[in-house]
This record gives sequence, C-alpha cells and structure tokens, in this order.
Amino acid sequence: MTKGKRRIELFYGIRAPPKKVFEALTDPRSICRWFADSAELEPRKGGHYSIRWAAGYHHEGKILEFRKGKSLIIAWPQDGTPTRVAYWLTSVKGGTLLRFRQTGLPRTMRRPVYLLGVYAGWVYYLANLRALIETGQDLRNDGDRFW
Repeated sequence: MTKGKRRIELFYGIRAPPKKVFEALTDPRSICRWFADSAELEPRKGGHYSIRWAAGYHHEGKILEFRKGKSLIIAWPQDGTPTRVAYWLTSVKGGTLLRFRQTGLPRTMRRPVYLLGVYAGWVYYLANLRALIETGQDLRNDGDRFW
C-alpha cells in the first residue's frame, strides 16, 4: 500500500458458483439489480465502465483487470481521488469467497467519518449483492437511494 493511503477490505461468502457472482459484478442488467440505477461495462481489460444513480451520482473509468470468473479491477474516482476497486473470486466448498478491496483513499480525505461512510456504503451494497444472488431479494428501498 502506498504511504499515506488507506484501504477498505471486505470478505463475503456467497452460496453460488464464481461464474454467477462474476456475472452479477459485470453484467450491466445485474449491476442495476444490486447496486446502481444504470450501468455500462465493456467486459475486457482496458474497457470503459459507467455506473449511475438516479440522484445524479456516478462513477466512470477504465477496467484495469478482467479475468472472467476470477477477478475485476477498475479505476474508481472517489471525490476526485484516483482509487482502485478490486473484486477477487475464489471457489470454495458451497460457493464463492468474494474478496473486495478499495485502495488509494488518502489519509487526508476530509475526516475519518468520511472513510467510515465509504466503508459503510460498500458493506451495504455487497451485502445486497449476496442477498440478491442467494435469495433473489433486493434489500434496497427507495429511501436508501441517497446517491
């Protein structure tokens, strides 16, 4: 990790094969079912992605790594700071271990409560990803869509 930078790292066990989890992370229709209101993604290294929420918040950038069924790493601008978001999938008995990491968050980023908010957002959405894959239930409600 680069000096002066913070990272967020989360692990989720998901009762589904890596192929199904990877599809949920990379198929634009699937992304809209657990994460955003609209999405575009070119499924290849160097491809472009764009993710938008109805309230106007959006992320767009390049795909830095795309290993079908195994990993996805994207450039993820966080309030003007270039960060990276990575998903790694490992097949385990009973399903998939999803490892998530966002790196490059500066220590000076506003204040510690901001980092906690970014962390909480990822916990929220990745828990929804797991719920959607395992049960078909989207846990979001309209009041939660503050982005």
